[in-house]
Parts: sequence; structure tokens; C-alpha cells
Amino acid sequence: MFLQRITKHILLLPVFAALTVATAQPFQTRKYSTEYNPYFKFTKFERGEKSEVLAKKLDLLEAKEKSNWTINDSIDFAEISLLTQNIQLSKYYLEKLEANKHLSKYAVRLLLMDCYLERDFKKGNTIVQKHFNLHNQEDKFFVAIFKSHQNFIQNNVVDSLIFHCIPQNITGIKKGSESFSNEIIKPLERANEALKFYVKFIHEDDPIIARAFNEIGRILEEHVSLNQAYIAYSIARIYNTKDKEILDNVKQIKAKHVAKNYNTPKFRTYFPRIEDWRFDYEILKEKIIQELKDTIPKTSPNLLAPKKEKPPIPVPVDMLIPIGIGFILLLFAIFTRIKKK
Repeated sequence: MFLQRITKHILLLPVFAALTVATAQPFQTRKYSTEYNPYFKFTKFERGEKSEVLAKKLDLLEAKEKSNWTINDSIDFAEISLLTQNIQLSKYYLEKLEANKHLSKYAVRLLLMDCYLERDFKKGNTIVQKHFNLHNQEDKFFVAIFKSHQNFIQNNVVDSLIFHCIPQNITGIKKGSESFSNEIIKPLERANEALKFYVKFIHEDDPIIARAFNEIGRILEEHVSLNQAYIAYSIARIYNTKDKEILDNVKQIKAKHVAKNYNTPKFRTYFPRIEDWRFDYEILKEKIIQELKDTIPKTSPNLLAPKKEKPPIPVPVDMLIPIGIGFILLLFAIFTRIKKK
């Protein structure tokens, strides 16, 4: 009997082992899959500039006589000023270059960014008419962000931006086709390049930048990549934490990642935190302020010595005569008394 029980248990061991392996298999071999996406990927967004880089650039400019500065030197100085939030000084240098017909695209964008941050929409619209080619899709999207910012400040309305970049009727386009490349991927790349410029200078809440990334996220989610949509929605969330639609999109895209068993991209790899360089930037600001002082017209020095003020008279002038008469009478009385004796 005892031997039969042992034999029975021994025979059941392979069954238990098989069940254990079968049960553990999903947990041991489960791996997150990588989403296939050869079409569009965000690269790292530069947020501001490292303080040591700015300091080095500023030192190089300080080593040059201003009379020897090139156009590029002035543009570099204007950019440093803008990055350190010296908007007026940046504008001062850029406006001096504005008359140049061959002003670089980067310099023109700095000019418009200056107007964006200062909310100088009249000046900004003049720059748009003079320097931007609105038949160019990248320029068109760049200007659309500026115009949307103007409408938000003046009318408290956030415009849709994506139609400035991507055609509205893109349903049914096959991935990898020529139409897919021309009507979805290339416009996304142009929009991305425009937004990279804005992100470099704008670090505060901004519903316009948030809306742009949110709309790009929707295009990516529907037509290109869940991972890249997650990045776009997450950036939108950074720029506007109060927008419920953006929050819902972030939650929704995370749920889709779980359902597809996809790796969720590390958001901060693409959108790093702003470097804590405030102290260094304050030093840079001081240097830039000194540069500003050099641009202020000098007044002619006053070579005349300042007039010396006469010390105040302790006794009023009006009292001098009565006091003098009284003093004489006193002397007369004393003299008379002595003579009588």
C-alpha cells in the first residue's frame, strides 16, 4: 500500500512540473515589444542653453572690439540676450540688423520670437510681411503660432494650428506611400523644426505651444506612431496643465501602450528639464547690462567745479543792527558808570 502511494505520487510529478512551467511561462517570458516606426521620430528638444556655453560665447564677443563685430556676432549677442530674458537689449541689436536684406532665417526668427515674448504684435506683423515666405510650409507654421498667440492675448481664443501644416483630408492614406510621406511625414517634420525654435526660448505655461503639440499628437496617434504621440501629448501637458483634453489624451495613449504591450518612451530623454542655471544667468545678465551701457549715448562731462555753498549765518541779518546798537549802549552805560565813580 505504501509503495503504491509513493509510485502514484512519483507518476504525478511530471504533471505538476508541466503545470508549474505552463503557469509561470507568461510571467517569465513576457517582454515589452518595440513599436515599428521608421517614419517619424522626435529628437531631443533644446531648452535654453547651458550657462557655460553662453558664458564662453559672451567672453569671445567681449574680447572683440565692437567696431570689428560682424553681423553674426551681433546675432549671437542678441540670441544670448534673449536667452537670458533681456528682451529689450536683444531687440536693440536685432532692429539694427533688420534693414539688411540678406538677414539669415535664424535672425529673422529671433526678431519674431522677441516680438512674441514682448507681445509686440504690430512690430511682429511687420516682420512677417517683410521677411517671411508664407508659401513655405515651415514659415507658414512658424507664423501661424505667432498669429495664434496674438489672437489668444487679444481675444482669449486658442486657434487650431495643424491645418496650417497638414492637409485636413488625410484619411485612408497608406503608410509608407508617397502620399503618406508628402502629406503627413514632411509636414510633421516642418512643424517639429518650427516648434524646436519656440521651445528653446519659451519655458513658461503657453496654451499656444500646448495646442500645437496636442494637435501633432493626434496626427501621430491616428496615422504614425503611438510612442511619438505619447511624447507630443506629454510636451503639450508641460505647457498647459489645466487643459483637460490634453490630460485625457495622455491617459488614453498610456492605455493604448498597455494594450499593445509597447515600451513607453522615456519622455525626459526628448524633453529634458530646464537646467538650474539661474545664478549663472544673473551673472550673464550683469555682463549684458554692461554691454547695454556701452550703447547708451555718452553725455558731455561737466568740467566746471561745483559752486561752494556759503555756510549759514547763525544770526539773522535783520537782528544785526539792533544787536549792534544794544552793544554800543551797553558800552556807553558801562563807561558812564566808571566815570561817575
